[in-house]
Amino acid sequence: MVGSDPFSDNSRSNTTGGDLLGVPFFTQSGTASVTPDAMIGTGNALLTPSSTTSKIIAEFNSVTLTKVGDFVQLQFDFRFSAAPASINAGLRFGLYQTFGTHTIADAQLTTRTDDVGYGAFTDPGGTTNLTKVYAEGAGDEILTGAGATGLSIFGSTGASAALGTTKHTAKLVLTLQAGGVLQVSGTIDGTTVTATKNPTLLTTSFNELAISSNTSPANSFYLDNLTVTTNNAPRITISSPTSGIVWATPPRPRAERRRSTTLGPRPCPLRVVTIGTASLAASSEAARAAPRLAAVSRQTMRWSAS
Repeated sequence: MVGSDPFSDNSRSNTTGGDLLGVPFFTQSGTASVTPDAMIGTGNALLTPSSTTSKIIAEFNSVTLTKVGDFVQLQFDFRFSAAPASINAGLRFGLYQTFGTHTIADAQLTTRTDDVGYGAFTDPGGTTNLTKVYAEGAGDEILTGAGATGLSIFGSTGASAALGTTKHTAKLVLTLQAGGVLQVSGTIDGTTVTATKNPTLLTTSFNELAISSNTSPANSFYLDNLTVTTNNAPRITISSPTSGIVWATPPRPRAERRRSTTLGPRPCPLRVVTIGTASLAASSEAARAAPRLAAVSRQTMRWSAS
């Protein structure tokens, strides 16, 4: 897991606390808000600004697909504020590589013109324009084009449906296959479109997500339970800690250690690892947790060996 945001911290841009794996969200224009929404589920959801193009962008720790079977997956729940009319590519979502030009505020329209990636889109208002997957090269804002003119469609198509204002689930999975082929799979409520893209690929490294509604008249959407997962997450590297947390498996009492192993599991030896805040940036979980770890220096956490 490299990203997970249920918006329980009541914030879309909280970088130092709240949801442990939450990521900051920014808009192409307007202001998004976090608000309760009973129709999409309990708790909070992110509400995008009402517009004919209502887009949100977020970045996460980079995931690189290096071997056959590696994947990265984006999944989220959503619903429209008003039932959208039938329109080609009215809902779009993708995973991208920023190449170091980061989005750090709303209404930054030039930082993403060099970004590349893959994604899926659907007609949210009916069956006419179907569901498709795409590749998007550099040169313009991501997810752009009134009719998805900036998106290069490939592979087969799938059914689309009128989504109305009820809750739905979208999923995008990018999987590296043999020979450097990338499989792109887009799903809306269990209906999946899958296609493959042969080398040379635009990228196999991803650190950005984008979701937009492109509708007429103007509309907004609620977003919740967003996750970015992978089977190739970066590992934690421990080096030169300056302060941190002590994790330990406590030793059994001396009398218990003398007991025969036939009476139960063998006691684990004491192992103590001090994880410093300076060494935590190698994993997404650690990077999100680091500010709070510094505030609880040398806290001891223990569990029983079994």
